[in-house]
This record gives sequence, C-alpha cells and structure tokens, in this order.
Amino acid sequence: AAAAVRLAKLDEFAGKTIVAILPDAAERYLSTPLFEGI
Repeated sequence: AAAAVRLAKLDEFAGKTIVAILPDAAERYLSTPLFEGI
C-alpha cells in the first residue's frame, strides 16, 4: 500500500488509477486441505 501511495504522488501517474491488492489473513481457509497438518 505504501508503494501505491508513493506512485500516486508522482506527476507521471496523475489522473491514473492505481490499485493495491492486500492479502487477507487466510482465516476462512484454515478448515481446508490447504492447512492440513498445521
């Protein structure tokens, strides 16, 4: 997110859309095979 803010402040990105994708905590996946054995 900090990198997106830095880019947004640059003149070359003025008027452009900047997207930052942040991961979740994976809590909803704890009961799936992905986390078996943990």
